[in-house]
Amino acid sequence: MSPIFSLLFQASDKLHNTTTELVINVMDENDNAPEFSQQSYQVALPEMTLAHVSVITVNATDRDGGENARLTYTMLGIEGFYIDSQRGTVRDVIYKISFQTAGYMDPMPAICIILDFAFIEGSS
Repeated sequence: MSPIFSLLFQASDKLHNTTTELVINVMDENDNAPEFSQQSYQVALPEMTLAHVSVITVNATDRDGGENARLTYTMLGIEGFYIDSQRGTVRDVIYKISFQTAGYMDPMPAICIILDFAFIEGSS
């Protein structure tokens, strides 16, 4: 049930007096935190993966309605990757992944990326 608030306004100039009521019906409160469809996402990228490829898409939903359900995805503190703020698609944006150029002596078959997500209060 949506909360309803009633405010009573009264104005007076000693001769005249008027009263009016303002009823506010809150259609939706921003009272539900977004939830990711998975707590953790993992993807293995083979060596020589090209830049700008889609790595993984994360998904979250919010049980609020209207504008309160709109989500914006951001990644904090992860270099070399970009997340589409509306779709949740993570891309490798810097360069082709090469383990030899990253300081490894022997080529490795893949790199494993683990993304753990959490809702940051006020960022939905």
